[in-house]
Amino acid sequence: MSLIYQGMQWCLLKEEDVIPRIRAMEGRRGRPPNPDRQRAREESRIRRRKGRPPNVGGAEFIENTDAKLLRKLQAQEIARQAAQIKLLRKLQKQEQARVAKEAKKQQAIMAAEEKRKQKEQIKIMKQQEKIKRIQQIRMEKELRAQQILEAKKKKKEEAANAKLLEAEKRIKEKEMRRQQAVLLKHQERERRRQHMMLMKAMEARKKAEFYRCRNS
Repeated sequence: MSLIYQGMQWCLLKEEDVIPRIRAMEGRRGRPPNPDRQRAREESRIRRRKGRPPNVGGAEFIENTDAKLLRKLQAQEIARQAAQIKLLRKLQKQEQARVAKEAKKQQAIMAAEEKRKQKEQIKIMKQQEKIKRIQQIRMEKELRAQQILEAKKKKKEEAANAKLLEAEKRIKEKEMRRQQAVLLKHQERERRRQHMMLMKAMEARKKAEFYRCRNS
């Protein structure tokens, strides 16, 4: 069996097909021999040779020529097979290089895609962190505003309570002053009453002494 390159593909030839194919390639630029024409030439040669003794010298010359041609064709076939094997190995190496290049390209694409995904993930994480910071700042502002509002409310309540206590204090003080004034007024009235009674008693005593002295 032998390898031969036809068109864009390699194909195997049987041993008996190698020499006719090589002769065809040598003599007819790659076209295989026509079996009908070969058969016609052989029959014509046999008819011409009928009745004549065989040419022994010519047969030996033909055999020697065929042997040389066969050796030449065998050498050419070996060289051609070696070239075909070399070409096949070259094609295999080229295919391996192409596959390796394609694999490297795919790896580069996958690496770029992974890098893009990581970059997108980092971008999403940064956006989430930014949103979280904004929410945290807003919550802190709301908490501070609530604390300020509660402080103002507490201060207002304390001021109102202070005013209420002050008013109650003033009312109590006023009530105490009123009660003291009532007490003082009552005491003054009692003092005057007792003074009048004392004056009346003294006046009565004087009158009694006057009448006693007069009667004596």
